Amino acid sequence: MRFGPIAVKDREGRDIVLRSARVEDSAILVQYLKKTAAETCYLLREPEEADIPLEREESFIKWNLESPKDLMLLAFLDGQHVGNCSVSGKGPLRRVSHRCEIGIALYQRFCGCGIGTIMLETVLEAAKDMGYEQAELEVVALTVFPDTVLQHLHRVFVVGQRGEIGVIRVVFAVRDGKIAAEPRVEGGI
Repeated sequence: MRFGPIAVKDREGRDIVLRSARVEDSAILVQYLKKTAAETCYLLREPEEADIPLEREESFIKWNLESPKDLMLLAFLDGQHVGNCSVSGKGPLRRVSHRCEIGIALYQRFCGCGIGTIMLETVLEAAKDMGYEQAELEVVALTVFPDTVLQHLHRVFVVGQRGEIGVIRVVFAVRDGKIAAEPRVEGGI
């Protein structure tokens, strides 16, 4: 899906530009994967697992741009890439066609100023526009940290202001309208 560009303000009043990834972003995105993987243990991959060939990244971006059900959203501050947030469908099967996965990561130095929240709000709205009814963000949390970004997201999206993330109840929507459920983390949108 193609998106933006749009300009928003972070908590510090700085102009943040949000837009779809472009093929010419491929090199910075491969570096971003390596760097963010090295900065935190909360992401899926290790830095050495982020060694993606440029051609593969270019193909992935092209596919995202043409897909009506997927979005790779990038954030920029003063022309510098600061993070990504994405929406991806769970698959082409009818029973999961109402579900999407959300992914997000920012460079550590840009965490804590509201950019991640703005990006999540933006992709959740885009997910609704794409026809999704349920968004899933898989998180890894270590309880030894008293106040983490993940806990902040939980307060913002679960407990208080927005109420969009909870527990997955609707896993399969079957033809006769019945639901098959499995307890996990979910987000109805």
